[in-house]
Amino acid sequence: MSSMIETLPFSEAKAHLSDLMTSVVHGFQPKAIQRHRGKEEMFLVPQALMLAMVENIAFQPRVSVAPGEFVVRLPELNLIGGGDTLDAAMDELVDVASAFAKQYLERLRFYQESEHLARFPWIAKIAFTPAEARRGLFESNRKPHEPQKPLATAS
Repeated sequence: MSSMIETLPFSEAKAHLSDLMTSVVHGFQPKAIQRHRGKEEMFLVPQALMLAMVENIAFQPRVSVAPGEFVVRLPELNLIGGGDTLDAAMDELVDVASAFAKQYLERLRFYQESEHLARFPWIAKIAFTPAEARRGLFESNRKPHEPQKPLATAS
């Protein structure tokens, strides 16, 4: 571990948990905790710092419109929502993204063993956002657009 962050042995952290939490939360001093001679390590950071870490994570939803159908794609998580109105498509996307984030966190060990671990910042952004505010994560100022027409082939 980096010497920039104070590292404590697990037994010491356990014995002084109240003081440790005060230092991390009120003193805004992240800490590392190790056990088994450094084979296992975790970090304690204040909530405000975690929120700051995901603050600039931004979703770039893609909205497509076809007659009677709206589709909202979330490329960062490879998710999609659809409906007969933009509101219905957004509602479905929020439900799908929330359910996926919950499943991802419940099975984080599984995702740790795959290329999907890189999705964690976007999952954290959803998880740290109150349910009633999640739709705002996926709304953009872009207007729905018609699907692109294929490029003409050269003759």
